[in-house]
Amino acid sequence: MNRVKDSNQLKWLKGIVALSCLVSIAAAFQPPTAGLQGILPELAPYDISLEEFDIIPAKQEAWGDWSNETAILVTDLYEDTELDAAGQTELLDKLDARLTLIEGWLKDPRYANLHNEFTILYGRVKRRSDLARAALQTLTLDPASITQQQREDALSKLKPAISALVSDMNSRGSRGISWLNYFKIDPLKELSIDSENTVEALNASKAVFAQRETLSDELKDFVMKPVFNNVATAIDATLEVWNQPPPENYDVDALRTELGELVAAVERYEDSNLTADAAAIRNYAANFGATALDGGARIKSVLEKHYLNHNVVFKASEQFLSKMASDPQTRSAPISEYVGNARVSGSSTTNYNTHVDLRSNPNVAEMELQLQGTVRTSTVAVVPDARIGSGGNHSFTARQRLTFNGTELSLYSAPQIDINVNNYTTSINTKADGTVFADTGRRRAQQAIAARRGQTDATTRSKINDQVMPEFRREVPKKVDEINKKLNEDLVSRLKEKDLFPVKQSTSTTDSVLTLASTILKESKVGGDLPNITPELTSGAAVYLHESAANTILDELNFAGRTMTETEVKTELEQKLSEWLGKDFEFPVEDVNAEGEPVKEGEEEGEETVFLFDANDPIRIQFQGDQILFTIRAGFRREGKDDLETQIITVPINFSMKDSNTILIEADTPAVHSESGANVAQSNAIKKRIMSAFPPRERPRQVSIEREGQSDIQLNIQDVKALNGWLTIKVL
Repeated sequence: MNRVKDSNQLKWLKGIVALSCLVSIAAAFQPPTAGLQGILPELAPYDISLEEFDIIPAKQEAWGDWSNETAILVTDLYEDTELDAAGQTELLDKLDARLTLIEGWLKDPRYANLHNEFTILYGRVKRRSDLARAALQTLTLDPASITQQQREDALSKLKPAISALVSDMNSRGSRGISWLNYFKIDPLKELSIDSENTVEALNASKAVFAQRETLSDELKDFVMKPVFNNVATAIDATLEVWNQPPPENYDVDALRTELGELVAAVERYEDSNLTADAAAIRNYAANFGATALDGGARIKSVLEKHYLNHNVVFKASEQFLSKMASDPQTRSAPISEYVGNARVSGSSTTNYNTHVDLRSNPNVAEMELQLQGTVRTSTVAVVPDARIGSGGNHSFTARQRLTFNGTELSLYSAPQIDINVNNYTTSINTKADGTVFADTGRRRAQQAIAARRGQTDATTRSKINDQVMPEFRREVPKKVDEINKKLNEDLVSRLKEKDLFPVKQSTSTTDSVLTLASTILKESKVGGDLPNITPELTSGAAVYLHESAANTILDELNFAGRTMTETEVKTELEQKLSEWLGKDFEFPVEDVNAEGEPVKEGEEEGEETVFLFDANDPIRIQFQGDQILFTIRAGFRREGKDDLETQIITVPINFSMKDSNTILIEADTPAVHSESGANVAQSNAIKKRIMSAFPPRERPRQVSIEREGQSDIQLNIQDVKALNGWLTIKVL
């Protein structure tokens, strides 16, 4: 296979073309038809260069060819100087078509052996492709298209508000229809951007809405309902859009300069995740657009999607939630009572457990807490003329609908219960037994039992309801309050105290998965990207932590600019982790050294390292290439010598499932460099010292979740991935 050879030849040829055009690109004014030339880097960024597309395994020849073709498209986007705006748009369309294919493959378990490679390539290219398209669209906008888009957006918000009002009023009969006529709603239903009477119809309806305050109190209370207010607000917003003047022509030079600076800041952040570049992205997300016809809407949308998105995501399957809620119980009780003239005795055994049934809701997590149980009875009823043996095999499901907004559970509706009754006769003995009238006696008893079956079943249903529902109504709200209190004390209040509470949260449910998405974001920091695409979660749960959240948390260590010994670093880490976890935390004592050799008791560790942490970004984490890249920016104190200047030390950390019980954590050899360049001896000494802090570690895959008053839940870590900025931990 000639993949490497072809790639090298292609890179060499494109390099010649790029160099030959360098001066003209840098010096010449770029008209709108030049599109992205002079805005994007002159060469494709390293992490999406031709070489990086070689991550597809060599044995996958068909995929390798497809990867090469995609790599050429990416390279052409940056390096083909003959492409104008139209050509770049066509290229981006082709690239997006390939990204759409990858999305499908990432959701398909049949391609699991290539999911890591696809995830890496998809994330890197998708962010650049979306930003490039937004920049190109921003450059090529014209005032007429902006006005049309703004009007379409306004109508898209007005129409649902009108539909909701019409539906509500139609349900009220002629009185509701009269209100629609009163507020002149009918002319608004068919409005479009081409309608000639749009402003006239909107103003006519607005004038009536403005008179609501003059109505009687009773009528005013009715027409001030949200369904009316939503229409009034949407009318005002639509009129504002229709009446505003068209945008003026923009300063193309200033816009191109600003776009170029934005792209450069994004690429610097992609490379190193440094705070200064994150701050630049935040600034552009807030302020970009003074020179753009759309006010920067397209660019801001991409930055929000890829750099200010949720950065902590939790997903739980219905099976996992039911496992967490599970509390199987068995209750047995004797039966001794009179029913009419019959004395009934026997026993009853009730088995029940708690189950969670998720309900699809895109706006808030919605679920039904179900108490599912069976009741088995065995009784004997004695009446003057007979002795009747009976059995019962009944089932019930008590239901309580709940919602979860990320910080608390709420009762959504009144509890309900479904009861299935199955009573049956096991024996009949009458006084006529042993006589010629035995059959007649049993037949009459059976007829009497059948005649009373409806009443018997109703009585059974009532008894089960009385047995289950009072306790269910009492215990569910109590349990919800306990959970909310624990959430607030153990999580919410602690995060708020540390100023790490999410600035935004959302919850949603499908009929099988609950999703909680949070954004931990501080001033001058960025958020997350779109979560990695994976096959649908069918069991267990998964935590997705973006490197932006991890770095925001690491900044709370306050190591910047400090001089600290190894022991001080370890002690402060233990203190911080204890605060965050709400319980004492200590790093385990290692019994092996960096080479994996046993540490002998009393063995000397040598001189303790003293770190001179850099004032900016002293510790950074990246989740890339299925490794955690742990970067330290620090100098070192040397006894009897000058301090060693700040070094940038990156330690790649690997996770692997050693066996069914153990996770193996190993560090690769660190990369060490400084601005002035450390000599080989210094680099080797630093590597050795740093590696001593990262010996191979084995950790259990089992995690125990404590439950007050109930048995602990045992979970097993199934997988750990560090791809495309996201650390993913899946448990069963």
